Amino acid sequence: MVDRAHFRLRDIIDAIDQIDLLLAGATFGDLLANRMQRAAFERFLEVLSEA
Repeated sequence: MVDRAHFRLRDIIDAIDQIDLLLAGATFGDLLANRMQRAAFERFLEVLSEA
């Protein structure tokens, strides 16, 4: 059980770090205009919601 929690927390931290890197310096308009960036952002949010 502890191992599962550790892996889930690691996934959460990694997803947050990736979102931070992905959106660094970007505006909401930038996110809307860039389909690939938006798709990556959505995927990282999925990881967060599944963890």
